[in-house]
Amino acid sequence: MELLGFPGITNFEQHAIKTLLNKMVCLPITEDIETATIIFKQCHKAKLPDAIIAGTAITHKLELLTLDKELSNRLYHTNSI
Repeated sequence: MELLGFPGITNFEQHAIKTLLNKMVCLPITEDIETATIIFKQCHKAKLPDAIIAGTAITHKLELLTLDKELSNRLYHTNSI
């Protein structure tokens, strides 16, 4: 939704994004992710979408690749505790 929601996105860009997304694994929001999301949101005063992303990465012990430096720093400090 985030990637495809940009105003003015071209058909070529939509196709490229959808092709890339089709190669990825979709992880459902489990109770463990929900718990990690709530804790992350409370500790870092993060927006819900960022907290869900962080909670998922934390729960599945995944490296999060993001250009969002604020989210990356919050996640780094969470994982170093």
